Amino acid sequence: MPPVMFGLLSALCWGTSDFVARHAGRALGSLPALIGATAAGLLAMAAWLLATGRPLPPLAALDIWLLLAGLCLAGSLALFYEALRRGPLALVVPLTGSYPAWALLIAVAAQGVRPSLAAWASMLTIMSGVALVARFAHPDGDAIADRRRRRATMIAALLAGMMFGVAVALVQQSFKGGHDPVTVTWHLRVVALVALVPVLFTIPWPRRVSPGWAAVLLGQGTLDTLGYLALFAAGPDLAGAEATVASSAFGVVTVLLALILLRERPSPPQWSGMGLVFGGVMVLSGLG
Repeated sequence: MPPVMFGLLSALCWGTSDFVARHAGRALGSLPALIGATAAGLLAMAAWLLATGRPLPPLAALDIWLLLAGLCLAGSLALFYEALRRGPLALVVPLTGSYPAWALLIAVAAQGVRPSLAAWASMLTIMSGVALVARFAHPDGDAIADRRRRRATMIAALLAGMMFGVAVALVQQSFKGGHDPVTVTWHLRVVALVALVPVLFTIPWPRRVSPGWAAVLLGQGTLDTLGYLALFAAGPDLAGAEATVASSAFGVVTVLLALILLRERPSPPQWSGMGLVFGGVMVLSGLG
């Protein structure tokens, strides 16, 4: 399967998870919802590994690259969930969805990845389409009037994208140590969870979660974990870069879910953005 298809599968999982995350974050608090979903995703992954007869990845497989990537992931997710709680998709997604640009910059500068001119053009087309879709997202009643709050939301979203891009680049480095996608995903999520749990002692959080919300967090965490597995299954180097760019279409998935479930009508610029995304994906897939 072409790497871009793994990226699209990741986008499908993440876009659905993020659609749910906005509601869970507002009901439970952004960080408690994030930590609950991360823990639930790890439980689902552990159950899958044990059910298929595979042992849990050993602690010895945790190298410095995965440790640093997990810490970057924890910071990125915390900032992203907080930005989602504060502001509309039109403000948050284009900035957070810039993570492929940061990952590509590191891959080209430090890891020797050299995309062709056609690949560069296709990846730029995809990211432009994603930004266009998110920029003209349907207003959801939480537009930010306070300039200071708007600036803080923008900074949080941009930092989330930067940190996630760095995390992806560090994961690519860990592949050179012979790690497989399951090991990488497991340790990445474990480190992120361990880094986030102490935050619960500094903020108010619900001591009891209803069965309904627990089920929501389980589904959200499972989808989120599947997104990582799909992304990392593409492999390292150029294949990983192409999958990373395709995965940034998670914002398009979120908008499409709003269209289907909330009956929001995409604007003409959004339709154009979707066309750019699908066109770029088709070309990039053909190049692979």
